[in-house]
Amino acid sequence: VPALVFRELRISNRTVLPGKNSAISEHISIAKDIHLDYKQNFSLEFTTLNYTSPAENRYAYKLEGFEKEWNDVGNRHTAVYTNLDPGHYTFKVKARSDDGLWQSEEKTINIFVKPPFWLTIYAYILYALAALLILALIRYRGIQKLKNKFKLQQERLQFSQMLDQEKRERERQHDFDQQKIKFLTNLSHEFRTPISLILAPADKLISIETSDEKLEQLGVMRRNGRRLLNLVNQLLDFRKLEERELNLFLTEGDLVSCIRDVVDSFRDIWEHKHIQFTYFSSLEQYVTRFDRDKMERILLNLMSNAVKFTPREGRISLELQGMPGAGFSFFKQVDDISS
Repeated sequence: VPALVFRELRISNRTVLPGKNSAISEHISIAKDIHLDYKQNFSLEFTTLNYTSPAENRYAYKLEGFEKEWNDVGNRHTAVYTNLDPGHYTFKVKARSDDGLWQSEEKTINIFVKPPFWLTIYAYILYALAALLILALIRYRGIQKLKNKFKLQQERLQFSQMLDQEKRERERQHDFDQQKIKFLTNLSHEFRTPISLILAPADKLISIETSDEKLEQLGVMRRNGRRLLNLVNQLLDFRKLEERELNLFLTEGDLVSCIRDVVDSFRDIWEHKHIQFTYFSSLEQYVTRFDRDKMERILLNLMSNAVKFTPREGRISLELQGMPGAGFSFFKQVDDISS
């Protein structure tokens, strides 16, 4: 039987010539390996060196790794394969002559089908790196989540501690204020008794004194004593205000007389500062229900501020006018005018 040779390699129905980037590095008749890309279709043509009666030659071939049985194809001398999986194959072919004897030596060639990129070792390395990166990111996010949770817990704890501290500070300040108020209240009670003991003899002397000069001096003593008693009462009312116990006590009285008494109590002060004081009232009296104690304190504050912020030899005027209509309606005006 004449020798077998490979005659032609065709890929995608195109003849392949040997080259550096070709599937074969030397002519197919002497090549030992064929290198194919993934999913490349190819055909391999073979023949015998029998030039006397080539039509009488018979062939059989198989692709080891893909086929287990020989393909007896008669006098056809081309093998076609499509869609081979990546891997190493061995193509074998044998021939027989017209006497029916198979050639003892088979013609073989190695075929290597390259895997696609996603099945290469580099791809698996990338897959492994990606998996490691994903695991690292999951771990990192888990750690960050724990850190954020711990941070949030710490912030909540700090906020709670801050609220507790502020609450304790408010309670401490409140206790301190209560102690101060209690001290001032006790001190006011201590002042109130001797002041009352001073006013009582002054009132008695005024009731029996006939001298105008002495009556004027006693009146000054009584007015200032009452002013001092009023300040003490304000301290006591502040304690009641803190305890929500300050009430309004209405009694019927002459409002004009109340205002005049307060004005007269400042006579010594404006004379001392040489302040020109003018008082005018269009009403002789105005009888109504009012809280005399609180009204006196309001007027005392107005007059005190007027005297305080008026310079020496300045001028203060107070005008009281009745307004049309029923009820408690009057007009009062305090002017601080520097001369």
